[in-house]
Amino acid sequence: MRLKVVCLLAALGSAPALTQVRDRLVPALGASQRLSGVLGARFALASRELERRLEQAANEGGEQLAVLVEAGAVMWEGDVQGPRGDLLARAAVRLAGESSKWRNASSLRRGLSALLAYYEASGGRQALEAARRVADWASHSAPAWWDRDLGPAPLAGVACALFRHTGERRKLTQGISATMDQPQAPRLLRALWENGKLATREGVAAEEVLASLTGLVELYRLTGEDAYLSAAKKGWQQIVAEHRYITGAVGWRGRLRGDGMLPGEPGAEVGDALVTAEWLRLNLELLRVTGESRFGDEIERTVYNHLLALQDGVSGAWAAHAPLLGRRRFGSDADERSAGTGLAMAIARKAVWGTLAGGPAIVLYVPGEAVFRPQVQGAVREIRMTSETGFPERGLVRLTIGRGGSGPYPVYLRVPGWCGRFVAKTGGAVAEGRAGEWLKLERGWKEGETIEIEMDMGARWIRGEPSYPGHVALQRGPQVMALEATANPGLMFLHRAAPETGSELQLGETPGRPNQGAGRPSYAVAGLAVTSVARRQVVARTKLFFVPFAEAREYRVWLPEPGRLVLGPVAVTAFCKEATSGDGPVQDSICDERSDTYRTARGNGQEGSWYAVELDRPEWVDRIVYRHGKVTREGGWFDTTKGKPVVQVKRSRDGAWETVGRLETYPNTNGKEPPTLVDGQAFELKLSEPLQVVGIRVAGHPGREYSSCAELSAYGAATGTATVSSREGAGSRTRLAQRKQVANRQ
Repeated sequence: MRLKVVCLLAALGSAPALTQVRDRLVPALGASQRLSGVLGARFALASRELERRLEQAANEGGEQLAVLVEAGAVMWEGDVQGPRGDLLARAAVRLAGESSKWRNASSLRRGLSALLAYYEASGGRQALEAARRVADWASHSAPAWWDRDLGPAPLAGVACALFRHTGERRKLTQGISATMDQPQAPRLLRALWENGKLATREGVAAEEVLASLTGLVELYRLTGEDAYLSAAKKGWQQIVAEHRYITGAVGWRGRLRGDGMLPGEPGAEVGDALVTAEWLRLNLELLRVTGESRFGDEIERTVYNHLLALQDGVSGAWAAHAPLLGRRRFGSDADERSAGTGLAMAIARKAVWGTLAGGPAIVLYVPGEAVFRPQVQGAVREIRMTSETGFPERGLVRLTIGRGGSGPYPVYLRVPGWCGRFVAKTGGAVAEGRAGEWLKLERGWKEGETIEIEMDMGARWIRGEPSYPGHVALQRGPQVMALEATANPGLMFLHRAAPETGSELQLGETPGRPNQGAGRPSYAVAGLAVTSVARRQVVARTKLFFVPFAEAREYRVWLPEPGRLVLGPVAVTAFCKEATSGDGPVQDSICDERSDTYRTARGNGQEGSWYAVELDRPEWVDRIVYRHGKVTREGGWFDTTKGKPVVQVKRSRDGAWETVGRLETYPNTNGKEPPTLVDGQAFELKLSEPLQVVGIRVAGHPGREYSSCAELSAYGAATGTATVSSREGAGSRTRLAQRKQVANRQ
C-alpha cells in the first residue's frame, strides 16, 4: 500500500503554494544579550577560541573550515562587523573556493549550511551564489552521494533555507524530487510515518539522522504539513529513549547503536561534538516551532553537562567527545570533530532567552541582561530584563523588569523537568510551576518590579541499566556529578568506590574542594572504598566528593552499588586509551574492568589482528592479562596455526612495539573450526622482571573474519598481587557487608 504522506522535498519543487509557519518561540538576538556567570564565561571562551581557530582555517583551509564559518556566523549574529567580520568574510571566501571538494552528504550539508548561515548574518551575496552552484551540482549528481537509508533527507534543512532566500523551487531538489516520492522515500522516513520508529541499519551516522529530523522541522515550517512535524517528534522521542546519555550526549562513536546500550568508556567516543551540535540544533528548532518546554529541558541537560565538558574551562580548548569515565582529552587545532564544539556553543547561545506568545520567555537560567521584542497588542515592544542568579549551584533567580517593561503582558518561565518544587513570587503573589511545563505570569508590570524564583535543587541517584547494571550516578539539579580524582586524594582507585546506599541520599556541600583550596563547592556523600592495609585489600567507610561532570578531568560517573564493589587486582591500564588493527562488528571497550563487554578486530597485513592500550603515564608492570571476547560463526578467536598470540610492550611514547612473550596457555586453534572458549576467559603472561611501559598490545592471526578481546590489562606488584584464575571474569562480583572490612582472597 502506498504511503499516505506528503512527498519530502518534492513539495519544494512542485507545490503551487507554500505556507510559512510562524515560530512560537523566537530566540533573542545574540547582540541584544549580555551573559555572565558560568555560561557567560564559557561562551566568551568559546568566542575567543573560535576566532583563533577561524584565523588558522581561513589561511590553511581544511575540513573544519565549514564548521567554523557556520559557528562564527551563528555565534556573532547581529555583530558581524569590524575585524571579526573581516575574518569571517575571508573564511567564507575560502570556503566557497573549496566547494568542489564536497562530494558526500555530510560535506555538502556542512558546506551549504555554513554558506547560508554566513549569508543570513552578513548579507554577502557571494556566499548565496556559491550555495546555488553547489546545489545545482548536487541536483545533477544525485543519487551518487546518498546514504542508502537516509537518501537526500539530511539536506532537507539546507534545501529549505536555500528556497527561503531565493524563492527558486527547483534548486537542489530538481534532480531528487521524483526519487523522494512515496514508494521510494528513504527507509528512515517511511518508518517514521508508518510506525513512528527510526529504521536505520546498525551504526548509521547519528549526525546525519539528526540533520534529517531537523530537515523535517524545516519542511513543516515551509509547507504547514503536520506529518513532517509529527515524524520529527517521533524520531526525537526515540533518540531520547534509546540513544541519549544522561549527560545529554547522543551517539556512540558518532553513530546510533541498535542494542540500546550506551557505553561510557573513552573508547566509545561519547557524544561526538558535531553530533552534539546537531542534537542542540534539533531541540532548538523543535522548541521554536512548538514552544514545548520539554525541548528546553533537553537543551539544558546537554548544555550544563556534555557541552561544557567538551570545553576546557580554563584554556578554552575543545574536545571531540567526553567519556563518562576516564580522563578528559582536548583535540588538536585541526580536528574537524572538535570544531563541532564551537558550533554547538554557538547554537546553545541562541537558546537562552526569547519571546513566546506575546511575552519574554526564560529558557535557561543565566545571569545577565537581554532586550526582548514581543508583539504586545499588535505592536512590537522592547522590554529590557536583567537576571541575577548563581544557577546551577543555587536555585535562586531574581528577574528585574527594566526599561520599556511597564504594561500588561505575560512572562514565561520554563519549569525544569527535574525540579520537584518551583515557586515564583512577584508583587505579593505566589505561583507554583509544574515540572516540564511553562509557568505563565500575566499581569500589568512596572519598571523595577522583580520576580523571585526558588527552585528545589535536590539530588537523586540514577540507575545505570541496561548499560551499567548494578551501578548508579548522582544528579543534582540539571548537573550530572562525577567522582573526581583531585577532589578525592585519599581514594586509591576511583572505580573501586561506591556510595554507602543507592537509595536514600544525603548530600553535603563543602565550600572548598579537598586538596584544591577555596573555590566552587563539591558535594560529599557517605561511601565505601577499597584500600590497602598491610598489603591486603579491605573496604573502608569514607566520604566521596563529587564535582559537576562538566568540570571533571580524571573521573567516573557510574559507581557500583555497595553489593557490587569489587576486590582483587587493579589494572594500571583501566580506562586508558585503546586501539585496534581494524574495527570489527563489535566495538565496546577492552579496558573498562568488565569482561561482559568486548571488542573485535580485523586483520591488518603482517601485524595480524591486534589490540592495544596506551597508558596516560609510564607504569611498572610485571604481568599482562588478555581476556577472550566471544566466539561467533564469523570469527572471534585467534588462529594459532602460525603461532600463539604475542604480547608486546612500548617503553616510550614514540618507541617501537617489543615482543615480550606469547600466550602459551591459549588453546591450539585453526582458522576454520570455532574453538571452545569461555566468554571472558583469561590468559596471562608473567614477565621475567618488571618493565616500565606506556603501552601494551596483544597480536595474532584472526580466526575467520576477526578476533575478539574482552579486556587487555597490565598489573604492577603494588596493584595486582592477587592471583587470577584462567576462567575468572574481570570484575567478578564480591558481596560485601557495608560495615565490615573484607580481606582480599589470596
